[in-house]
Amino acid sequence: MRLYALYEEGVSDYMYSMWEEYQITCIPCGKSISLHVFHVERVSDYMYSMWEEYQITCIPCGKSIRLHVFHVGRVSDYMYSMWEEYQITCIPCGKSIRLHVFHVGRVSDYMYSMWKEYPITCIPCGKSIRLHVFHVGRVSYYMYSMWEEYQITCIPCGKSIRLHVFHVERVSDYMYSMWKEYQITCIPCGKSIRLHVFHVERVSDYMYSMWKEYQITCIPCGKSIRLHVFHVGSVSDYMYSMWEEYQIICIPCGKSIRLYVFHVERVSDYIHYSRKEYQIIPKSMWKEYNIIYNI
Repeated sequence: MRLYALYEEGVSDYMYSMWEEYQITCIPCGKSISLHVFHVERVSDYMYSMWEEYQITCIPCGKSIRLHVFHVGRVSDYMYSMWEEYQITCIPCGKSIRLHVFHVGRVSDYMYSMWKEYPITCIPCGKSIRLHVFHVGRVSYYMYSMWEEYQITCIPCGKSIRLHVFHVERVSDYMYSMWKEYQITCIPCGKSIRLHVFHVERVSDYMYSMWKEYQITCIPCGKSIRLHVFHVGSVSDYMYSMWEEYQIICIPCGKSIRLYVFHVERVSDYIHYSRKEYQIIPKSMWKEYNIIYNI
């Protein structure tokens, strides 16, 4: 049988170049069949971690066969709720059956159905409660656009509190799993402020596609500065390994400040396509890509 993998429309950075065939085996009859999956252009360093087998059942004959699909990091934990049906053929009986698979399409109707519980703290009563949020399996080439507030209710005290989460452009239904706070220093006033950024669970083998500038505001002095952060290429359960210092510029005073951000494991896999487009380069890339530190 042949199952055609998904083409994600509207993902300009993620260009699929060709198909690749993978052999899978039908358990009842032992015959080999081919599965067409995407070979991704510009992501040659993106190695999927392992295979996982999914059991499907042929409706006409009732026999079970196994379909090998990519298990990327912890991809088995994430499920998209928008389904699409693909026509496949059962080898033992030769009849056609339908397999429901995830349809990504244009990401505006992206909904995750697999929930995960994360403990948060209620501000009014100070107790820990659990918030059911989506566990992000894969965030493909999304542009973070703004903040959004979600109203939740503390179970112990019954009061409503607000949780700031990312609202992703074209992915209004996206909820990210957890937050982390990073401390930075405002050069104009010299005081420390906190920047809430997103912490993605299990983020290894990250390939960033480009940089994006985010406007942040220093709370003590009220001035705005710009922070260069990564535009996410593919966020598929990656694991951050250590810290790295990045140089940023405070717009009001023009001085350079340093921000400690995540340095990604296997940063040698980073591909920067044009040096002129970037103002911040990970230190670990300088030798591999002959980058001169001139910020």
